[in-house]
Order: sequence, then structure tokens, then C-alpha cells
Amino acid sequence: MYPIKQSTAITVPFFVHDASGDAVTGLTDGTFTKRISKNGAAWGAMTVTISEMENGWYSIPLSTSHSDTLGLLSITFTNASAKQVNLQFRVEAKLVDDLNDISTANVATELATYDGPTNAEMEARTLVAASYFDPAADTVALVTDITTKTGFSLAATGLDAIGQAATGMVEIAKAVWDRVLSGALHNIASSAGKRLRQLDAAFEVTSGTAVAGSTSTTINLNSADGADVTTDDIYSGDRVVIVGGTGVGEHGIIISYASGTQIATMSKAWVVTPDNTSEYILVPADADVETWNNTAVTGDGDWAAQKAETVLILADTNELQTDWADAGRLDAILDAIKAVTDAVPDSGAMTSIAQASALTTVDTVVDAIKVITDALGATAAANLALSMGAAGCVTGAAEAGTLSTTVMTSDLAEATDDHYIGRAIIWTSGVLLGQASDLTDYSGTAGAVTYTAVTEAPSAGDAFIIV
Repeated sequence: MYPIKQSTAITVPFFVHDASGDAVTGLTDGTFTKRISKNGAAWGAMTVTISEMENGWYSIPLSTSHSDTLGLLSITFTNASAKQVNLQFRVEAKLVDDLNDISTANVATELATYDGPTNAEMEARTLVAASYFDPAADTVALVTDITTKTGFSLAATGLDAIGQAATGMVEIAKAVWDRVLSGALHNIASSAGKRLRQLDAAFEVTSGTAVAGSTSTTINLNSADGADVTTDDIYSGDRVVIVGGTGVGEHGIIISYASGTQIATMSKAWVVTPDNTSEYILVPADADVETWNNTAVTGDGDWAAQKAETVLILADTNELQTDWADAGRLDAILDAIKAVTDAVPDSGAMTSIAQASALTTVDTVVDAIKVITDALGATAAANLALSMGAAGCVTGAAEAGTLSTTVMTSDLAEATDDHYIGRAIIWTSGVLLGQASDLTDYSGTAGAVTYTAVTEAPSAGDAFIIV
């Protein structure tokens, strides 16, 4: 008969054999009939799972509900393939092993249940006087030296007991620094504790240890450590600093926060992805990312627009620098115009040039240039064509096909797609005479040019120049 402690879970092995005493193996839990009786009470069905170990040995996990009654605990297992198994235990409140355990916890438990002398016995002094403390007759000696003592908790009224011992002062200092700052304990106006809490609140939004599941661009904050669970984007704009564990030393700006999942999305990818060992602190961001030129920024789209506009400005600036450089495209065009004007034969054309210098629109300037070119002789016209060709200018005419306010099929012979992108087209005849637009695409297959929308669709035969 094996003793077991009351209300204690224990796994019990047992051997199963046949009528010849040989081990029976391969039996499953469902083939057994299990019965139990507690302290001589009526037998009943037993709920337990039998597991095979090896070589005829099986085991059952007795639970606290099986061993909750003091006295004899009887168990039987029957199986059609084996002899009946009978197990019997004595359930006891204490075991011999408990007497050998003198840990602090067990001593405290035993003292709590110790049935000591009654008040009457104490008052009658039926015990030896030296075995108990009499508050009326006995005194306590004043402790003046505890430099060799450890493990004492100091109350406010007991500080004098440590005197000026160096070790006592160190322990007090350590206790002060290890004290948890909370509103319940440190809320006295102007106290050092409250000031420290206020400073902490000003420079720390929240802190904790990350939850597993962060990605290269997110960090999973910990609601158990105080992360907000009700307000989306409450931490947007705050800076996350990893102060311990995986990724220590990294930091970044939060651009969005989902309170339902406590997932903060970062403005850029982590170098090292945080995990459930990463200790973090959220602090107010040290840069204003909410305004641009005193205008509120509402989201990533605003910054993307700013970047796109900056790229376009940079491209235009680079193109102007190329055009205006010595021997650049505009310089070559001016040289071509000079060659033309040098060959102008009559004063009427020169008068038109003087008038054109005061004109302010493309249409009126083109009209003025047309007056000049109409007055050119054959030699001057040839010089103009050669000069414009040398400057990279291309002339052509619209052809039947696609003719709209944004696309025009032409007689251009260039076969390379996108060849004229970034240049300008000026119509020199037809309904678009004098209009200009920028080229955004070119198809070498059909000589089709795509341009920013103009007012009307050109017609076949309308002449143009690409500069």
C-alpha cells in the first residue's frame, strides 16, 4: 500500500499481465474498465486516461480530485485481454517527507497551524516562565548595533536603529532608487517624487517590452506595459527608441498606430527587426513633421507631392542649364536667327524685327518671324534651313492618321521611339499657326508625336518645327 498526500496530483505506473504472468502490451485506454472507491465508499466509474509505457507497464495520472479524501483509495482496471489490476493507496494529510522540508515557506505554514498554549494557560503561567514573553514583566533590550545583521525591513520609526553605520546608509540609498514612482505613493505637491514623475511624463510617452510579431517596418507595442488600446494614431509622430534586447540603440519615427492591435508603423525600415526581447521607450518626436512652410501636412501623399514637384523643378533647371550654356540649343538657335537676319535684304523685314522685340506672346512673336521669313530671298532661306538644322531643329508636316489636340501623325522619318521627348513643337501653318507645346512621347513607327493639349486638332499638311 503506497501513501500519497491529500489533494496531490501524481502519475502512478502499474504492470499488466495475463493468466500466465506474462506482460500484456498494446492495450489502449478505451479497452479498460476503470472503477474507484474513496475511503470505503461505494465504487464508481473513474475518469482517467491510461497510457502505455513499455514491456507491459502502463501509467495513470491521478489528479487532485482523485486524492481529495483521506483514508484508503482503491482503484481497479479490468480488460478482456489481461488479469484485473488492483491498486490501493493511503491518502494522508502529511507525509514523512514533509517533516524533512524545513524551507521558510513550510515552516511558516506549520507555524500558522500550530496549536499553541491558550490564553488561560498563559495567564495561569502553567508553562515555564522562560518559555514565553510576558509584556507586563519582561523587557526588550535596545538594539544598538545591527551592522552584522541582514534581511531587516526598516519602518519610518526604526531608522534610528541603524545609527550611522555605512552599510545601513547604502541599503537606504538603494531602497530609495529602487522605489517605484506612482501617483498613489508620490503625489505630494512639489515633492521630489512627484517632480520626477512629471519629468518622466514630459519625456517618456510610454515604455515596455515589444510583443512578438514585429516586422521590418513595424513594432508591436505591449498593452500589458501600458500601450494605448483605444485611440488610433495616438503615437503618430513619436520616436521609438530601443533601449534593451534585440536592436538596442535603434530608433525611428511612428507614422501610424493601430490601437486594436497595438502595432506602430515606422517611417522607415528597421536595420534589426525588434522581437519580444526588445525594450522600447516612446518619446515626443524631436522634429516637426506635421507642417511644411506653415501649412499642415495631412499624410504621406503631401510629402510625395512635394518630392514629385521638386524632381520636376530639378529636371527643368538642368534642362535650362543645358539650353543656355555656350553652344547649347538656345545659343545655336540664336546663331541661326543671326545668320538669317544678316541676309535680310529689305528694311521692311528689319522693321518687323524691331516690332517683334516688343511683343509678349508666342503667337505675335511667330507672326513677326513669319513676316521676316516671307521677305527672305532664296539664299537667306537656304541659310536659315541650314542653320536651323545645325542647331538641331527639325521641320515636318502633319499627315492623315491620328490628328487630335494631343496626338499628331507626321512625316517625320526618325524611327527611334521617344526620340523627341522633352523638346518643343511650334506650328508654322494651319489652324495651330503660332501655337507651341511640349513633346511628351514619340512613336517612330508612324512618326506620331504626343504633346500637351493644344486648342484645336491640326490638319494634314500643317507644317511645324521641333526645337
